[in-house]
Amino acid sequence: MRIIRLLAPSLLFLLVLSCPITAKAQFPYSVSIGGHVGSPNGLTAKFFPADLFAIETMMVYRRGGGRLMTMGEVHFVLGRFTESFVYIGGGFHVGMINLNHDVLTSSVVYGLDGVIGYEFPIPDTPLSFGLDYIPILELKGERKFSGGNGGVFLRYIFQ
Repeated sequence: MRIIRLLAPSLLFLLVLSCPITAKAQFPYSVSIGGHVGSPNGLTAKFFPADLFAIETMMVYRRGGGRLMTMGEVHFVLGRFTESFVYIGGGFHVGMINLNHDVLTSSVVYGLDGVIGYEFPIPDTPLSFGLDYIPILELKGERKFSGGNGGVFLRYIFQ
C-alpha cells in the first residue's frame, strides 16, 4: 500500500500531462514511445506540450527493483541539421529496490534526476534514435549520487 500512495501522485501528474493541450503539431513531434537500454533499462515515453519543451517518463528496472522517472527537458536544434537536437533537463524518481531478494528487505527510494542527451528523428521513418546521460541523486534509500548512468534509446514517433 505504501508504494501505491507514493506512485499515485506521479501517475496522476502524468495523466494530466498526457492530455492534448493544442491541436497543432509540435516540434519536433508530439509523442514518442520506446525502449531505453543501459543504466537504467526500461520503457520511455516523451510528450511535447510546447515547442522545444518535453516531458519524459521512464518506467525502469534498476538495482533489483522498479522506478518511475519523470523529467522536464529543454531541446536545442543543432544548426543546419534541423532534425537532430540536444536536450538538457531534470526531474524526480520514486520506486523500490531489492524486490528480487525479499519483500521484507526491499525499500522505497526517491530522488532527483538530471539528463543531457542527443536525439535524432530518423528521416522518412516514424523512429527516433538517441543517447543520454542521467545522473541520479538518491534522497531516500541508498542516499548517494550515482553519476554513471545513461544509455541509448529507440522510440516510435506518433505525429
